[in-house]
Amino acid sequence: MNKIYALLLAAFMSGCATVSPSTPKSNVPVVALTMQSQIQAATSLEKSKIQNSVAEATQSKIVGFDVKEKALLDLMQKYIGKKDGGDCSGFVTLINRQFSLNLFDEKELDKFYTARGLKSEAMFRLYESKNLISFENPEVGDLIFFNNTTKSTKNNKKAKIITHVGIVSSVEKDGTVGFTHHAKGKNAVDFMNLNDKNVRKNGKKELNSFVATCKDKSASCLASNRFAGFGKTHANGKKFRI
Repeated sequence: MNKIYALLLAAFMSGCATVSPSTPKSNVPVVALTMQSQIQAATSLEKSKIQNSVAEATQSKIVGFDVKEKALLDLMQKYIGKKDGGDCSGFVTLINRQFSLNLFDEKELDKFYTARGLKSEAMFRLYESKNLISFENPEVGDLIFFNNTTKSTKNNKKAKIITHVGIVSSVEKDGTVGFTHHAKGKNAVDFMNLNDKNVRKNGKKELNSFVATCKDKSASCLASNRFAGFGKTHANGKKFRI
């Protein structure tokens, strides 16, 4: 289905840099059609991912998007392969502002920063305060959070710190969740499958992307093993408004 995606590289694989409250001011035929412009603009790696996702979507007969979902996906597609946003929370903020503050309210978010100053963590705590963190049934447009993805936190055994955030851009029948985020200096599409937590690929299909840099390519650094929860944007019958 549809998948969407300078700073200190030491701060990520997909890990986010610290961002304080002053950060960033800064059906299926439809899927195949809107993905075409994305394919043309993406890097060769992203092209492969996108083409595979279109095939998966068609084969799985995934239900089409409503108007708001399609608008969000079209917006994110514009930034695939680009540096806009600057880091993970910056990218989500960029999309949020262009999407008319429907993912979170910046003023309300200010109340949820910790001393670490991580904006991704503040987003998580905001959703948590509203009982909108879930570990199952993701939907397109939900936020997706990961912990301990940065260079300074990836080996932390004492605490799970929310260090990375993206936006769910597809959900496939086999449980593979596509998410668009800012990683390694650009916006990209990556994947997570909680049904196969330690599996990187099934044949040519990517099930779990690395969201933390591990020299030994340890499964512990895959998205599934750093997953911290979904921020539900579809609660109480409302879409994209908490």
